Amino acid sequence: MTAEILDEDVDDDEIVLIAWLKDLLPEGHVANTRKPGGPLPYYLVNHLDANESVDESTVDTLISVHVLTHKSAGEVASLNEATTMHNRMLLLARYLEDVPLPGGRTATIDFVNVAMPPKREDYGDEQILRRIARYNLGFTRAKVQ
Repeated sequence: MTAEILDEDVDDDEIVLIAWLKDLLPEGHVANTRKPGGPLPYYLVNHLDANESVDESTVDTLISVHVLTHKSAGEVASLNEATTMHNRMLLLARYLEDVPLPGGRTATIDFVNVAMPPKREDYGDEQILRRIARYNLGFTRAKVQ
């Protein structure tokens, strides 16, 4: 059986932000999951929510970036790492650069808004300091290639 489906899609917001942020840290330090005992510093990128307009073919997402550092590095290092990540996101917000993705594709973002600048929150592991930021990203559906 063959059924018709819409041949448009949007890029996964987690994949887009991981690709955008990956150059700030060593390979393997930016992802959407982290194993216990994994490397630090680390950016944990998680999709939180989305709102889709069928009429306008747009998807607006809410995504969080958790900046994790080892407590022994100190509060200043935690703040500096979060500021570096946030400034990278502000660059994307201001200039809306296309983001090269794995496999050779490119993501185009319609907008980036800061929903919450980085703020300190407990992580559940006393040896890890965490700062969380949240961003709204806008995407437009495009033909699947």
